[in-house]
Amino acid sequence: MRNKIKLSIILVFSCLSVGFSQYTAHELGFTAGLVSFQSDYGEKGDSKSTTGNIGVNVGIVYFMDFSYNRGGYFEDHFKLKGEFSYTKVSFEHNGRWVEPGKNSLMAQQLRAMNGSTSIVNLGVELVWFPMDLPTFNYAEGSFAPYVSLGTQVNFYTPEVKSDLGPMGSPFTTPVKYMNGYTNEGGSTFSFVGSIGTRYKLSRQADLVVDLRGQLFNSDWVDGLRPDPNTYKENKSNDFAVIFSVGYIFLFD
Repeated sequence: MRNKIKLSIILVFSCLSVGFSQYTAHELGFTAGLVSFQSDYGEKGDSKSTTGNIGVNVGIVYFMDFSYNRGGYFEDHFKLKGEFSYTKVSFEHNGRWVEPGKNSLMAQQLRAMNGSTSIVNLGVELVWFPMDLPTFNYAEGSFAPYVSLGTQVNFYTPEVKSDLGPMGSPFTTPVKYMNGYTNEGGSTFSFVGSIGTRYKLSRQADLVVDLRGQLFNSDWVDGLRPDPNTYKENKSNDFAVIFSVGYIFLFD
């Protein structure tokens, strides 16, 4: 796993550097925020399942700013972003199936189930700013909204357990998850899309506020995958929403 992460880091930042050495503006930043994870703990569309499984995300971000070599529209409105981040989310079942009035064996098993996932994320995004970047770069106190699209490689390590005892027993594990859980890590990729804004603190420093959606190309990131043909409420791949704030420093 570590070798895969190292190789991915090299590939991501090699892609960022190749062909852009003539550009002199580089930015480095740090971000931190909260993660709302739509997983197989609960049902898709159940607000309690979504709001009940909240985690954290911290990251290092790198930007290439082409606008200091004044050119065409691309140079004045786009940046290239690289990211290395870490996500940690804890899970439990929420919603109607585990309400206090439910006393069936399945309800007790669901209430006792809990877990977590740790994810290392590496990715690249193309960021579009409607505002003219050369103007923003020298305008302290101004805002620069943006949208971005990109992809990431994700290395995940889930943990699924029960307070009733070891998972895999009919006394601890709901039938729905009997053959639909794992504690083995893996890797996948995801598509990411963000909206946000920057605020110019000074000539060389920005604050950034970012809201991101992240769709994984796997349903195992949380460690659960009930049979999608039988349990259609859990047939979608895992999905996360991340709200973060950060500090970006510009290197000339």
